[in-house]
Amino acid sequence: MVTSEEHETLLWEQLPESNHLPFEYARDLNERNSGKAITEALDDYGGTEFEFISIEFTGQPEVYEGFTLHFGAVLTARRVSDGVEGTLPILDVVLEYAGRWKLMNYDE
Repeated sequence: MVTSEEHETLLWEQLPESNHLPFEYARDLNERNSGKAITEALDDYGGTEFEFISIEFTGQPEVYEGFTLHFGAVLTARRVSDGVEGTLPILDVVLEYAGRWKLMNYDE
Protein backbone atom coordinates (compact mmCIF):
# COMPACT_ATOMS: atom_id res chain seq x y z
CA MET A 1 0.00 0.00 0.00
CA VAL A 2 1.23 3.51 -0.81
CA THR A 3 2.30 5.10 2.46
CA SER A 4 1.19 8.55 3.53
CA GLU A 5 4.75 9.84 3.04
CA GLU A 6 4.96 8.41 -0.50
CA HIS A 7 1.55 9.83 -1.33
CA GLU A 8 2.52 13.28 -0.17
CA THR A 9 6.13 13.51 -1.38
CA LEU A 10 6.07 11.49 -4.62
CA LEU A 11 2.53 11.86 -5.96
CA TRP A 12 0.51 14.65 -4.41
CA GLU A 13 1.76 17.71 -6.30
CA GLN A 14 0.89 16.13 -9.67
CA LEU A 15 -2.56 14.81 -8.76
CA PRO A 16 -5.52 16.95 -9.88
CA GLU A 17 -7.16 16.90 -6.44
CA SER A 18 -4.14 18.74 -5.01
CA ASN A 19 -5.51 21.86 -6.71
CA HIS A 20 -8.67 21.97 -4.59
CA LEU A 21 -8.23 19.67 -1.56
CA PRO A 22 -5.81 19.71 1.35
CA PHE A 23 -3.56 16.63 1.39
CA GLU A 24 -4.67 15.61 4.88
CA TYR A 25 -8.33 15.50 3.82
CA ALA A 26 -7.63 13.44 0.69
CA ARG A 27 -5.34 11.03 2.54
CA ASP A 28 -7.80 10.59 5.40
CA LEU A 29 -10.60 9.82 2.93
CA ASN A 30 -8.38 7.32 1.10
CA GLU A 31 -7.40 5.59 4.34
CA ARG A 32 -10.96 5.43 5.68
CA ASN A 33 -12.41 4.04 2.45
CA SER A 34 -9.56 1.56 1.98
CA GLY A 35 -9.79 0.53 5.64
CA LYS A 36 -13.49 -0.20 5.25
CA ALA A 37 -12.81 -2.19 2.08
CA ILE A 38 -10.02 -4.18 3.75
CA THR A 39 -12.33 -5.07 6.64
CA GLU A 40 -15.02 -6.24 4.22
CA ALA A 41 -12.47 -8.27 2.20
CA LEU A 42 -11.21 -9.95 5.37
CA ASP A 43 -14.79 -10.75 6.37
CA ASP A 44 -15.44 -12.28 2.94
CA TYR A 45 -12.11 -13.99 2.23
CA GLY A 46 -10.07 -14.06 5.44
CA GLY A 47 -8.44 -17.43 6.05
CA THR A 48 -8.85 -18.51 2.42
CA GLU A 49 -5.65 -19.27 0.56
CA PHE A 50 -5.49 -17.97 -3.01
CA GLU A 51 -3.00 -18.23 -5.83
CA PHE A 52 -2.55 -15.12 -7.92
CA ILE A 53 -3.35 -15.60 -11.61
CA SER A 54 -3.50 -12.11 -13.14
CA ILE A 55 -4.43 -8.50 -12.76
CA GLU A 56 -6.10 -6.42 -15.46
CA PHE A 57 -7.39 -2.87 -15.48
CA THR A 58 -10.76 -1.75 -16.81
CA GLY A 59 -10.08 1.98 -16.66
CA GLN A 60 -7.78 4.19 -18.65
CA PRO A 61 -4.44 4.79 -16.94
CA GLU A 62 -3.47 8.28 -15.85
CA VAL A 63 0.16 8.95 -16.74
CA TYR A 64 2.10 11.54 -14.74
CA GLU A 65 5.75 12.48 -14.71
CA GLY A 66 7.43 9.53 -13.01
CA PHE A 67 4.37 7.40 -12.24
CA THR A 68 1.17 5.95 -13.64
CA LEU A 69 -2.13 5.25 -11.89
CA HIS A 70 -4.03 2.21 -13.16
CA PHE A 71 -7.79 2.18 -12.45
CA GLY A 72 -10.40 -0.55 -12.16
CA ALA A 73 -8.08 -3.34 -11.05
CA VAL A 74 -9.56 -6.81 -11.61
CA LEU A 75 -7.64 -9.43 -9.66
CA THR A 76 -8.06 -13.02 -10.83
CA ALA A 77 -7.10 -15.77 -8.40
CA ARG A 78 -7.51 -19.48 -7.77
CA ARG A 79 -8.78 -20.80 -4.44
CA VAL A 80 -6.19 -23.36 -3.32
CA SER A 81 -8.64 -25.64 -1.51
CA ASP A 82 -10.65 -26.59 -4.61
CA GLY A 83 -9.00 -24.92 -7.62
CA VAL A 84 -11.95 -22.64 -8.34
CA GLU A 85 -10.90 -19.51 -10.23
CA GLY A 86 -12.60 -16.16 -10.05
CA THR A 87 -12.15 -12.45 -9.63
CA LEU A 88 -11.66 -10.82 -6.26
CA PRO A 89 -13.31 -7.38 -6.17
CA ILE A 90 -10.92 -5.93 -3.62
CA LEU A 91 -8.61 -3.55 -5.50
CA ASP A 92 -9.30 -0.30 -7.29
CA VAL A 93 -6.26 1.86 -8.06
CA VAL A 94 -2.72 0.52 -8.45
CA LEU A 95 0.37 2.73 -8.69
CA GLU A 96 3.22 1.98 -11.11
CA TYR A 97 6.33 3.85 -9.99
CA ALA A 98 9.94 3.34 -11.10
CA GLY A 99 9.18 -0.14 -12.41
CA ARG A 100 7.48 -1.22 -9.19
CA TRP A 101 3.82 -1.63 -8.29
CA LYS A 102 1.95 -0.65 -5.13
CA LEU A 103 -1.68 -0.55 -4.10
CA MET A 104 -3.13 2.93 -3.98
CA ASN A 105 -6.78 2.20 -3.13
CA TYR A 106 -8.82 -0.79 -2.15
CA ASP A 107 -12.26 -1.06 -3.74
CA GLU A 108 -14.81 0.51 -1.41
